[in-house]
Amino acid sequence: MLDTSQPIEPKQQISWDDVAPWEFRVKVTAHDDTQEWKLDGELYRGEETLPTSDLVGVMSGDLLLTKTHLGHLQSDIPGAWISWVTKHAPIAVPYQHRDTFVKLFWAAPNLPSAAWPENLALEQIAEPPQPCLRVHESTGTQHRDQLTADVSSRKSPLPAP
Repeated sequence: MLDTSQPIEPKQQISWDDVAPWEFRVKVTAHDDTQEWKLDGELYRGEETLPTSDLVGVMSGDLLLTKTHLGHLQSDIPGAWISWVTKHAPIAVPYQHRDTFVKLFWAAPNLPSAAWPENLALEQIAEPPQPCLRVHESTGTQHRDQLTADVSSRKSPLPAP
């Protein structure tokens, strides 16, 4: 995918971006003044961001080109999303259609990461698993051991080694 509307000037120097690979995410921002969400995309790595409007192209699935740099793109990023968002963004979602949009978004295949408005951000809580070894009384000549892990008060058996 190359964006020919952003040509690189002849003899313009392109630098190699040798920092960590960029990742792509869909960015949804709330605009209360117009009663709509705006859907756009951005590349990010750590706290650094780059709007998809700065992209000239994505090549070979894991290289990206801007007007000033050539760098790596996380290889598991769905290229179709980058192409679609770059071509159509910003996309307006009226507030009255937010629920439908969210349902359709989550049902879409190969979802990229998403940055949602603060009031929709999911809180992630990571708790360490609590291992538990259960040894059952043998019935006959066979001995059976079972290892389970307790995560969020839900016990689930772990596969045997």
